Amino acid sequence: MQKKFLFHPSIFLVNQVIIFSSYILIVACWIIPYLFDGLLRYHLFRIALYLSLTILFGIYFLKVIFYELGNTVYILNEDKLIKKSPAKTTIILFSEIINFRYLRLPVGLGIIKGPKKSIRFPFFIENLSELIQSIMEILKKEGKQTAFNEREINRFNHKARIADFNLRQTYTVITPFFYTVLLFLFLSSITTFMIWRPYILQSLAWILFSFIFPLLGHLSATFYISRKISAQLKQSADARPSCDTARIYSITAIITGVLYLICGILFKSFYV
Repeated sequence: MQKKFLFHPSIFLVNQVIIFSSYILIVACWIIPYLFDGLLRYHLFRIALYLSLTILFGIYFLKVIFYELGNTVYILNEDKLIKKSPAKTTIILFSEIINFRYLRLPVGLGIIKGPKKSIRFPFFIENLSELIQSIMEILKKEGKQTAFNEREINRFNHKARIADFNLRQTYTVITPFFYTVLLFLFLSSITTFMIWRPYILQSLAWILFSFIFPLLGHLSATFYISRKISAQLKQSADARPSCDTARIYSITAIITGVLYLICGILFKSFYV
């Protein structure tokens, strides 16, 4: 028996969106100074240079991290667990496992400890729940029930199933979400520069602020979906979680759009 587990493809798609958005931001940094004259334009070009270099460094850093993640694989055998990455390969025999724990950090992760090595399991692994259950079954067969707290690992498995559902949803909605962000930025740009043109600083502030609305909508929808999936799994641990995500995202989009219009009116009334 050999099973392989990779990092979920949704995180790589999100990374591509972030990198593409970063390049758009660099272009915007060099366009904005042309809206101003004199000494202010000179200072804005200097700021654009610093921001561009910082963003390019961030892009390089992301590419290094995601190259590592994209070439990392967890291999589960009957007698050992292997984590292979470009940097190193870690092998832990199940007979040598000292501890299998779930660390409830802000993002949370599982960890298996051997005599001298350890392997960590973040929630971004595809089918993480299957990996957790397989490890538990093998440890029980090895007579190492004392190496883990079953209640704690079941909680880890519960969180992993929710994370897997959310990651699959992210893979589906990340492209529409990206286009929604671009739409909000485009509408804000057209509105502000056609109606508020004399107030350039306020216009730029509103364009940047408009990015928050689709992000807030997406996070709210994800939080609500997670609560629903969690409730289903608490009723039955073997349940196959399901949710009308299209309806939830649609309602969230409408609420976010209305909130965007209200905030735009208030912003125009008080700051322009």
